[in-house]
Amino acid sequence: MEVRRSTRRLDKRAPPSLRILARLFSALEFGLGALTLYQHTPDFAAQILYLLPGAYTLEWKKNTRTARRQAQEEGGDYLQAQRQRLQQQPPVLTLRNKQLPPPNETCESLEARITLFFSKVNAYVDGHVQVIKNEFPDITDDELKDALKLVEIEKAPLPKIPSDIVTEDRPAALLERKENKDQTDGMTDTKVKEKLEQALAKPVPEDLKSLPEWLINKVRQQEVSRKDVAENSAKALKKRMLATLPQLSDQLQSLVIVTKKSIFPKAEVVRRLAVRAPIKGKIEEQLYLLESLVPEWLTVVLDSGKEYIKISTSCKYNTVKASLRRAISVEA
Repeated sequence: MEVRRSTRRLDKRAPPSLRILARLFSALEFGLGALTLYQHTPDFAAQILYLLPGAYTLEWKKNTRTARRQAQEEGGDYLQAQRQRLQQQPPVLTLRNKQLPPPNETCESLEARITLFFSKVNAYVDGHVQVIKNEFPDITDDELKDALKLVEIEKAPLPKIPSDIVTEDRPAALLERKENKDQTDGMTDTKVKEKLEQALAKPVPEDLKSLPEWLINKVRQQEVSRKDVAENSAKALKKRMLATLPQLSDQLQSLVIVTKKSIFPKAEVVRRLAVRAPIKGKIEEQLYLLESLVPEWLTVVLDSGKEYIKISTSCKYNTVKASLRRAISVEA
């Protein structure tokens, strides 16, 4: 019984974001037990499923209830108003309770599921605490709490919104997307064709002129394909580096809090963040990206031949992070 009570209690060091998530999970479990179906914001569902995979069956549905209610409030032609409202309402993510996958398939009761989730939250907190303490052995409890507040809970992937829900009753939007796709595909095909034509038009080196023309062309086509793959990989990496910048900025802000410093040798920053880096081996590049996107907060300074990372403590971090997210959306 003692073990059950301890696992049902949240770790005192859990930051507000995790406490809110734990309360939401408990309320969600009560709601699902009574109503079977529940609707909530996708972000919370993604965070819950990261901590407790397989807890729910997720499905996107049309928001018909809101459409009916708004149509009734407006009066007039009820059916026409409902159809118009239905087109304007974003779809909602619905959750259905389901049996947990092994090894937790025996956790079926409400109490057992909530207890299990609390234990997952506590393990998550403890994992972050251990990483921070290993990096900063002299950190105080208050500093640790401040550092944990910067933890951004990861999110499990959610199902994609079905195309029939997105496009149904919206032919104009569907046509617009199709036209945009056709234009993009057309531009891509044209670029590939131009690259191939340029490669095939290059003069053949003397030592290769004895080879058949079809073989030379095939080799050049493969070279063009390899270059395209490399370019696409570079673009995908750049996109991933941009997407994980908020996570890296959280780690930098945590570093400022626990060390009470705002200027660090770049080599020290790379070393300290190596274990928790969102993309291994790309910390330096991401630091330069941060400087370009939020120069009011982070700058790279050169002194006596060494690079230093300078973090502004006069900027409110929440404002900095909001500015960073806006800059990332523009870059992406």
